[in-house]
Amino acid sequence: KQYSGQIRARLPKSLHQWLTIRAEEEGVSLNTLMIQLLSEGLSTFKSKETFESVIKKFTQTYKIAKKKAKIVLI
Repeated sequence: KQYSGQIRARLPKSLHQWLTIRAEEEGVSLNTLMIQLLSEGLSTFKSKETFESVIKKFTQTYKIAKKKAKIVLI
C-alpha cells in the first residue's frame, strides 16, 4: 500500500479550540502540535506495551521456576 501522509479527522469543537490555543501558545502550527501529541501518545503506548510484555514474561518465568522448585523440594 502507498500512503499519502494525509488524514482527515472530525473533532469536537472544544478539542479543536484547545488544540488551536495550545499550538498558538507553543508557537507551532496546529499540524505540528497534533503530530507531536500523536507521537508522544504512540511512544507512551509502546512503552506500556513493552512493560506489560516484560511483566508477563517475568510472571511466566517465575511460575515455571516456582513449579521446578516444588518438584526439587519433594
